[in-house]
Amino acid sequence: MNKIIFLVGVGGTGGLLAGKLAKFLAQEDKIYLIDGDKVEYKNVVRQPFQIHDIDAFKAESLARKINSISQFKNCYSVNKFLNKEDSLFKIVKSVQEQTNSLVIISCVDNHKTRLLIEKSIQLLKEFLKKMDYSYVGYPKPSDLFYIDSANEDDYGDILINEFRSKIYKLKIEKTDELLLTEDSCENLINDGVIQQFATNDQASNLILRFLFDIEYFKNKKCHIKFDKYNSKIDILKGINK
Repeated sequence: MNKIIFLVGVGGTGGLLAGKLAKFLAQEDKIYLIDGDKVEYKNVVRQPFQIHDIDAFKAESLARKINSISQFKNCYSVNKFLNKEDSLFKIVKSVQEQTNSLVIISCVDNHKTRLLIEKSIQLLKEFLKKMDYSYVGYPKPSDLFYIDSANEDDYGDILINEFRSKIYKLKIEKTDELLLTEDSCENLINDGVIQQFATNDQASNLILRFLFDIEYFKNKKCHIKFDKYNSKIDILKGINK
């Protein structure tokens, strides 16, 4: 079963996850890394970048590394920020390829982008439903599998096939708040505190496990809470459709 994966946000968790995915995906699978951010010096410690990547787009730099050092060669970059409700929808729709599973993974660090992703997923579900002519013999449209990951220094949670806005009341951060949060995380790592890196790594490992058990999870809605020692999966009401 081939998969096309759209990974939004390739900083801490997303950057670690992308490298791991490339080691285990089948050759017919594809990954699209979506991020409009560029590499800064402070990113070199916690994220999968080197000094020579500074000022390059994160997504492009990481895709180039993956394609050059692994057997997996189908990693592509989209050097864009998602700033409209249909931004992600248009990117996904532009990939005109047949696939069994369409996977969207959100590893973004702010609720504004997360809400835009949720809206695009709603648009994608409506689009796929309209394209379903399997009842008259055409191939069934792709299954849509959605993962949203978020974490703090030493804990976090992952949602499978459920919107974060349905679980929590999301407050859209102001620009200065986003900058402060990002700088705080980077400074902690640069000062030798490894909690943030370890938690990002833990989140990426959990996502990897769910992806490779996709047949079990694809029709379920789940909420996974984790800290540095434990993780717990709650099956939510309703099915993914």
